[in-house]
Amino acid sequence: MKKRTVKIISSMLALGLALGACSKGGDTKQTGTDASGSANNAGGEKKIVAWTNNRHDKEYMEDQVKKFNETNGENINLEYVIMTDDYVSTIQTAAAAGKAPDLLSMTATAGIDLKTFVDAGIVVPIGDALSDTYKEVNDVEHQKYEGLTSLGDDIYWVPTVIRSGTRLIYNKDLFDQVGVEVPKTVKESVEVAKKITEAGKGSFYGVVFPGASAPFERWLEGAASMSGIYPYDYVNGKFDFMEYKQVIEDARGFFTEDITFPGSTTLKIDEARAQFANGVIGFYGNASQEVGVLTEQFPAKFDWCAASNPTVDGEIKGALPMTLQGGWLVTKTADYDSAIKAIEFFGSEDHVKGYLERGYGLACSDYMDSKVDKSKIGKLAEFSKQDYESVYPLFPQVSPTGDNYRTTIWNLIANVDMNIEDGLKDLTNRYNEALDKEVKMGKIKRLVIKDYDPLHPSDGTFEYLSE
Repeated sequence: MKKRTVKIISSMLALGLALGACSKGGDTKQTGTDASGSANNAGGEKKIVAWTNNRHDKEYMEDQVKKFNETNGENINLEYVIMTDDYVSTIQTAAAAGKAPDLLSMTATAGIDLKTFVDAGIVVPIGDALSDTYKEVNDVEHQKYEGLTSLGDDIYWVPTVIRSGTRLIYNKDLFDQVGVEVPKTVKESVEVAKKITEAGKGSFYGVVFPGASAPFERWLEGAASMSGIYPYDYVNGKFDFMEYKQVIEDARGFFTEDITFPGSTTLKIDEARAQFANGVIGFYGNASQEVGVLTEQFPAKFDWCAASNPTVDGEIKGALPMTLQGGWLVTKTADYDSAIKAIEFFGSEDHVKGYLERGYGLACSDYMDSKVDKSKIGKLAEFSKQDYESVYPLFPQVSPTGDNYRTTIWNLIANVDMNIEDGLKDLTNRYNEALDKEVKMGKIKRLVIKDYDPLHPSDGTFEYLSE
């Protein structure tokens, strides 16, 4: 029986292990290493390593890794490493040293720019190696997104599940107790949070933000997108952040009114989740992964629900971004055949069905949607794909000076003395300067979609310009 090999380590430790040429086989004696660093012991065992930055599905993946190691029939032993920070930079540094793992978990929000990784020779295509069964289960031909999952005809990863767009997650019992309704606008959400906080008198609060864990992304960014506000102007092929002004002004009310959970600006996401699960928070925001979190990791002690994000004026004028996930990239130095074997396992009907029925995601293909026992998904039904949800084209991934746009916008919300207009002008200039520079260098191309529709962002005609 093969052992289960699952590790949770910091990215810097993982990098140290990789650069130190440690055996991927843990205690197994290493007798030979190929170019990827994958070791095979004297008994013919094939060692492969997978890195991921996903933690919400840890328990299920631990069991599935064990199952793969015991049943793959080819003496493959997969070591599954959960990274805790600096995922992308750790991968790039390890790859530059020839010590990349065999597999890299991939989601649309992993921070990995596919074209950059391909151009750097870090990853290789997998489309031609996938079985017909895999292609049917995961509807491969309809899950191709240029610049995100594929480049031209080459497929580099296939999403097997979807993480919904963000929702407003609220304590229904607390809402009923205080007598408030789900807000339709960002301003109304401030008013609701104020009423809850005032009613709590220090025992419960209106809202919590994980200030140390991507706070803007959790729902305010979704509120902006649904209001038709997005970082990139696809029609003109440039960045424009000026329209975020109203969202920032409205959301500042959470801080000017002092109605957030104490210490919100320094909380990490799990700390915020724990407070919500304890019943002392009216609402917070996140996507469909919260079903698993609030069921297994931090079981909620009350009735909670998920509602559509509020918008600036109560109307939906743009799509809510949903996230493709569940896929894997294969590195150039990998034991390719063993890596594909693992990808086939993690994209199998049995694995994906179990993943979906535990509330970790939503079906990516019609095939899998028809196989899921809907009676088992519980609250996940409240995150089902809506007409206003879509996958946005990947806009040019630039490296501006200073903070990225999400950090900058959050700082403008939480630091109420900052000048919003000046901050947004500077942000727009920094991003466009980086865009112009990197297009001129040939590092990236400018994406233009003249027939862009904010409610159906992936349906337009893509042009990639070199100027």
